[in-house]
Amino acid sequence: DAISLYQAGFKNVVATLGTAMTESHLNLIWRYFNDPVICFDGDRSGQNAAHKISEKLIAYMKPNYSLSFLILPNGFDPDSFVRKNGKNNFASLLDQKIDIGNFIFENNLQDLQSEQPEERAGFEKKLMDLCLSIQDSTVKKHYINFFKNKIFEQFSSRKIKNLKPLNKTKELTRKITRYSSFELKEYSLMYLFLNNIQILKNKSEKLSLINFHNKNLEELKKVLINILEKIETFKQFNLLKHLEENNFDQIIKDINEFSSIKGISENLNQEKFDNFLADLIEQVNNLKLESKLKDAEESLSKNMNEAQYNELLSLKDQIVASKKV
Repeated sequence: DAISLYQAGFKNVVATLGTAMTESHLNLIWRYFNDPVICFDGDRSGQNAAHKISEKLIAYMKPNYSLSFLILPNGFDPDSFVRKNGKNNFASLLDQKIDIGNFIFENNLQDLQSEQPEERAGFEKKLMDLCLSIQDSTVKKHYINFFKNKIFEQFSSRKIKNLKPLNKTKELTRKITRYSSFELKEYSLMYLFLNNIQILKNKSEKLSLINFHNKNLEELKKVLINILEKIETFKQFNLLKHLEENNFDQIIKDINEFSSIKGISENLNQEKFDNFLADLIEQVNNLKLESKLKDAEESLSKNMNEAQYNELLSLKDQIVASKKV
């Protein structure tokens, strides 16, 4: 299977050579990729093996490192699938990978015989027991919350299935999906600046050092810097009105719509402003690095060469270093 995938162009593929997946295997793979995909045959034995190994390996999940699963269509193994359907179809199949948390939840949900309270209790207990096996305390806490939320959504869905989302909510969701995580954080960063403009006047050098990925935010930044240099006091100056009158009305609306810090970051004192600013800049930079890492992993999976591999390792080192700061 591994040889066939390699010959088809998937260079970053390995096999355990008949042995069960272990913690050592996982740590070795994590040295190169932080979210590897485990592929299983589509027959019943393959599905059972995937189910079993997922519940074993969840114990070893740690911050920024995870695992996903791919179950092939029934009757196929990687070799037969690639031979019959080709490289591109297998690549498309990889897009259907399932992260370990959802994989475990869905597998155990299928084993549920009924929705009686006792059955639900057993279902929940099984998931909580798996959470307790997780060695990293932070990951353990988040998986407990993850499964509890999934359980609530699953068993309360029948009560709310006839409720339709408000058009406004649907529209906001549609807009948000256009942006990456770090772009959304950039909106929060600009929200902080606009709502603490008097403090920002003494911190304009901080603003000038930030390069926004969003072109509209970058343009707004330049205008803000220009205003900060010219205006002595903002007591008699309506900044938002000035910006809206100069064709920034839509970006101001987007900032107010997408910021995640509304209501807690307005008119701050110097210390709180500095803390908010440092935290947001760190989040934006980390998310940018993780986005670059994901792109590098995808690029390496399609065309493995030394330069791309070195870039991948460099990005991983930068992310590790940022976590230590």
